Amino acid sequence: MTGKDTELTGRIKLSLPAVPVTHIAEAVSEFAIEYPRIEMDITVSDLPVDLARREADIAVRGIPKHKRPPKDIVGIKLGRISMGYYVHQELLSEAAHGHRELTCIRASGRALSLGDLPDPDSLGLKSRHLIDGITPRMVAVTNKLGVAALPCFLAKQRPELILLPGVPSAHWGFTWLLHHKDLRQSARIRALFQHLSALEEKWPSAWDTSQDSERTAA
Repeated sequence: MTGKDTELTGRIKLSLPAVPVTHIAEAVSEFAIEYPRIEMDITVSDLPVDLARREADIAVRGIPKHKRPPKDIVGIKLGRISMGYYVHQELLSEAAHGHRELTCIRASGRALSLGDLPDPDSLGLKSRHLIDGITPRMVAVTNKLGVAALPCFLAKQRPELILLPGVPSAHWGFTWLLHHKDLRQSARIRALFQHLSALEEKWPSAWDTSQDSERTAA
């Protein structure tokens, strides 16, 4: 790092997913320490961000595997994401004994794509609640309100949550690091993008359990 690099100044608007992602937050903190004259403006959301309208300079978002960023967006894949239907162990036991009905917590289509996961109706699960937002949906599952599709890395943080028996997790998509092509000449944007792109090499394996499910099924 040269003296000129440490003198980078200005504000960077960074949009992160609204889930606890410690390794990304730590990388952002490292960058802020390395470049003390850059001001970070960080927002979190589960919804898409419009980089063309400068809702953010850089964004980290999950994108389904069959989709790609728009042509005017520069992006790299940081790592794979798998999804699965999770349920509280106690709720599953109560339902097996006929004490509780096992129902599904849905999210609106705008908030969640199921990818290769089966539709809840095909699993015989009636819908009871509609909850947009990954974290609120996980809290609902943790409190035994039903079954919900969740990112595996998040659900695995709660040992009381298990995959719905007979329904393996599936590779849903990728976590992307994104910025608009018009910002390629900005030194501070390039610096943060390069710093965060290093996350690709150490992306946690827990974010993708679909290969584990495939090995189990075999």
